[in-house]
Parts: sequence; structure tokens; C-alpha cells
Amino acid sequence: MGLRAANRYSVRTLALGVLFTFVSTASHAVEPVRIGVVGLATDRAELMAARLNDPANPNHIPGGRIVMALPGGNSEAHLQHASVLQDKFGVRIVEATTDFANAVDAIMLLNGEETRQISLVLEIMPLGKPLYIEPPVAITLEGVVSILAAAEKVHIPLFSACSISPSTTDGSTAADAAIVTAPMGSLEAALFSPSSLAAVESLFDVMGPDCEVVQALRAGPSSTLVGGWSGDRQGTLVALHALPPESAVHVTSSSGATIEDVPARTITDLSQLLRAVIDFFATGTPPVSARQTLAVHAFLQAAYVSEQTDGRPVKLSEVLTAAGFVPPPAEAPAVSDPAPGEATGASSPQ
Repeated sequence: MGLRAANRYSVRTLALGVLFTFVSTASHAVEPVRIGVVGLATDRAELMAARLNDPANPNHIPGGRIVMALPGGNSEAHLQHASVLQDKFGVRIVEATTDFANAVDAIMLLNGEETRQISLVLEIMPLGKPLYIEPPVAITLEGVVSILAAAEKVHIPLFSACSISPSTTDGSTAADAAIVTAPMGSLEAALFSPSSLAAVESLFDVMGPDCEVVQALRAGPSSTLVGGWSGDRQGTLVALHALPPESAVHVTSSSGATIEDVPARTITDLSQLLRAVIDFFATGTPPVSARQTLAVHAFLQAAYVSEQTDGRPVKLSEVLTAAGFVPPPAEAPAVSDPAPGEATGASSPQ
């Protein structure tokens, strides 16, 4: 073969190799997660669809797409939000959760359907899809316990959080002490409000899930919630009731050094949360464990009981037991095989 022919052969081989690589890569491209949404009482689904379904949006988040939605009601607001999702973002509007069965890969239950929350979750779970629940998980601690227990029983991956902080921890890097100063509504007004949950999440993000007891003291326009964590650690939430919910959250160590400043909620906060949700849907691993989600709700319930009883320290186990929570059985110690001729506990023939 001459030099010119060899060059032509090499160029042709290279071109075919590039083409094969392109076709192979395209055929193995990861398809976006198909998401079904339940609950259109607010415009939350529209804000999410704008980021997920519109590649031209400067805040576009790849990896997921809302393809189907169940309004969850027949009010004018439900119908209006459904119309926007359908006309602007190409979302199919359906009438029952069973329509999701073969059409979606994951489901988001959005806040606004509080009175039907438990029944909707129990309808969704048999579908076997990863589930994100916009907080609160339920409007009572009994409801939270019921939903998380049902998810565990049928092995459904479940995730619920108001936001994802850079300091979110599973406890392996938990702080020895922290003080969170955050806007938060009064406990008696709205126990599991988004602002209350977001404030407590900020504390648990740096302390981990192992809170054991809470003491709450109200003083004018603020409340101080002092939590005792395992390992003789202390986390304090200074709840400022007069500040608007979108105010910044400050996290400091017991010495006053800044651990984290969480800026006021902006457009990027929803984007950050959605990235975490999409990653959860893709992997099945929630960034915040169900154990921590339960502890966050129990912390607020215990703080409410403490505040109503003149600052009595209240154990989280107390309010969880009252809510019907049954802790998992302690893991039995491993039993080794007995040595030959050693008694096994069973009666031996005489």
C-alpha cells in the first residue's frame, strides 16, 4: 500500500471511529427522570417546571422533567395552575394517582393538600416510586410517624426537606455545639410551618439527628430552644418571631465563630433543592435521612410541649411515643456456632 493510500485509510478509519463513538454515546445518553407531581394548590409546581422543563431558563436544571400532574382538588387555583403546566410546560394533567404507574419514574407531593396528605401518600406508595414530600411531611407528629413508618415498611425511598445546606450532615461530622439564629413563627401559631422547619433543619444540619431533649423558653418577640444531643452536645435555636421568613439564617459555634451564613431565600435556593431532589430520584439515596426528618418534627413538637409547660425539658422520645412511634428493636448480638460438644441451650437426649 502506497503512502497516499495509507493516509486515506487512516483518515477513513479515524472518521469511522469518531462516528461510532458519537453514535454510541448518544444511544447511551441518560434520559431525564420522568416526574409526576401531586398537589397544585399553589404555583410551586410551575416554579419547578420552569427550571426542569425549560432548557432556555437561565436556572435550568438538567436530569429531570415534570411530565404529569394530579391537581389534587377542583378549586379555581388548582385548575389555573393545571392549565399553566399543561399549556406552558407540556405537562399532562391526570385524575388519579394510578395514572402515574407506568408514566413516571418518581413523584413529588407538594404542600397545600394538608387535609389529604396521609391518604395521598398511602395512594402513592404502592406505585413503588421514589417520593419527595414538600415539608411538612404531615400536619401532626402522628401523621409524620405514620407516613415514615409506611415508607419504611414497603421500602419506598422518601426525602423531605425545606432546603439543602452545604453543612447538611448525617452525623458523622456533627458539631460539638452550635447556635442558630433564624426567623421562625411562634410554635402555637403554626407548629410545622415552613419557616419553623427550615430553622430547625439549619440546626440539625450542623448537629446531626441524635437530639434527645429540648427546653423552650419564650421571651417577647423571640424563643430560645435549647437541645441536648448525644455525647453531651448542645445546640441552640434562637427563633426571632418578628423577622419575615425570608430573612437570613446565621449559624455560629458556642464561642461565637461563624459556622455558616445561609442567605435569605432567593431564586437559587429552589434550584439547589431541586438539584438534590433530582439526584435523590436518580440514586434512591436521600440527602437527609428519614431518621433526621422525624427528629426535626419531633424537636418542634417537644419544644411546643416545653413552652406550654413553663420550660420543662421534654425528651423527644416522650413526644414520639405519644405519637405512636415504635422504635426498631435493638439488634441482637451475633451468636457464634458452638464448639463441638458444647451445650446449645436445647435439651439433649438423656
